Amino acid sequence: MTALPITLLTTAVLALILVWLSIAVVIQRARAKISIGDGSTASVRDGE
Repeated sequence: MTALPITLLTTAVLALILVWLSIAVVIQRARAKISIGDGSTASVRDGE
């Protein structure tokens, strides 16, 4: 019965990573003032 708690923990950790990455992307796109696509901005395309 330890498989379920391990699965729940892994899911929770991955969900937190997803939220963190999503926030980082939103912040970078807001700084570059880009809403759709890459806006021909190298920092958005290359992840700098």
